[in-house]
Amino acid sequence: MSKKNKVLVIGAGISGLAAAKNLNDSGYDVTILEAKDRIGGRLYTDRSLGVPLEVGANWIHDNNPKTNPIMKIKEELGLKTHKCSVAGPNVSFEVLDKEGNKIEISGKDLEKIEFRIGIFAYLAKYLRPSTNLREIFTFVKKLGLLSFIKEEALFVLIQKIALEQAEDPEKVSIEALFEQEGFGDDEAVIGGYDQIAYYFEKELHNKIILNSPIEHVNYEQDIIKVISGSEKYEANAVIVTASLGALKKEVIKFTPDLPIKKKQSIKKLGWGTLNKVMLKFVHKFWSDKDFIVVANKESNFHAWINEEPVCKEPVIVATISGKNAKKLENKTDEEVVQIALNELKAVYGNKVSELNSYYITKWSLDPYIYGSYSTNQAGENSQLLRKQLSTPVNSKLFFAGEATSVKVAGYLQMALQSGVREAENIKKLYPN
Repeated sequence: MSKKNKVLVIGAGISGLAAAKNLNDSGYDVTILEAKDRIGGRLYTDRSLGVPLEVGANWIHDNNPKTNPIMKIKEELGLKTHKCSVAGPNVSFEVLDKEGNKIEISGKDLEKIEFRIGIFAYLAKYLRPSTNLREIFTFVKKLGLLSFIKEEALFVLIQKIALEQAEDPEKVSIEALFEQEGFGDDEAVIGGYDQIAYYFEKELHNKIILNSPIEHVNYEQDIIKVISGSEKYEANAVIVTASLGALKKEVIKFTPDLPIKKKQSIKKLGWGTLNKVMLKFVHKFWSDKDFIVVANKESNFHAWINEEPVCKEPVIVATISGKNAKKLENKTDEEVVQIALNELKAVYGNKVSELNSYYITKWSLDPYIYGSYSTNQAGENSQLLRKQLSTPVNSKLFFAGEATSVKVAGYLQMALQSGVREAENIKKLYPN
């Protein structure tokens, strides 16, 4: 690749940053165009409440340095973390009923449920691939195979999957049950997860152009033309790391139009929404467990994250996903906070201390992301669709991001690896 040739990367999320760093380290001329006024994408740490809180990605999922490149960066930077998990050997959760009474459920109980459901899900994967999670749960329950366990244990498992998939169980494929096989524990980064993003930014800061939403990509000729507002850019190769939500909204126009299979994959892949209501109180009134599940179907918020071990302040985070997450986005922040406070008071009574401050996310309304992360859409072959999404177009347009990770999607390390994957593809096609 001659010195005059360039690679443009659309998006400064972790996939775009990883791709740009890989190419930059190999001597390529790289420019990153980012729509927002910051880097990171959904790797976003907010400090407006006086402590670092994760607005998007929350944990390093799977803390195995041999398989997770995020762990290698964490170790290189010497970052401190808090180990946590809602499953596995270091499980730390508490289940409460609607009146705050503790319900005894162990991690082994969840493992037993997952094992029994897993057997039928594996069979359904081949006999009836369109089966969704709600259907498989209902089927196994009707057979009486879960009669040995408390009703609330199944509720906990459903909340765990809702957190992982950012979607309602009836919209999620049974493929979701097999994605985390072999995963280790999770780790929350103390001081802010965004330190991972700035690990890449320190070498790329003069190559990142913020506030540059892309409107048009014309790849008809050998030289690709990219338009952002009044600015025009040219390159031999473009890596598109825009979110699947942005691609679904067609915020970027492509000339010529994207191939049919590419458009089909964008349309059919699942795209979920997970929102958070982060509440900072004067005093902590909940347990020391990492996760608290309120087993009340009438509640808006079922899964709560204890952030005190990470930020060292009395902060608890309510999570909500799928259609209910989008529904709540139509309410004012004050209304959402009041709902959360009322539900906490129903469980903890007069133990609830004075609210100090709060932060609420509304990811599906974000004009450049339109949601949270990809999901395994029920009735679709997600791996095939992700493969189609990741396939380069005319050896000019390359696609990266967690939704292009074929076997397992939705996680930060998958986004990072997809960026490196496309950088390597470009280096093969355009040797330096």
